[in-house]
Amino acid sequence: MYMEHFETEAEAVKRERQLKRWSAEKKRSLISGDIQTLKRLSKRYRD
Repeated sequence: MYMEHFETEAEAVKRERQLKRWSAEKKRSLISGDIQTLKRLSKRYRD
């Protein structure tokens, strides 16, 4: 399980929408704490 805390509901909804667009592999990397794979899968990091 992965959990984040936010100050406002709007911030939480924004993050949830962001994560919903991620690939399953990227989500698994986040949950497992595999930051190197997460960076490799990130479009912004590759550009």
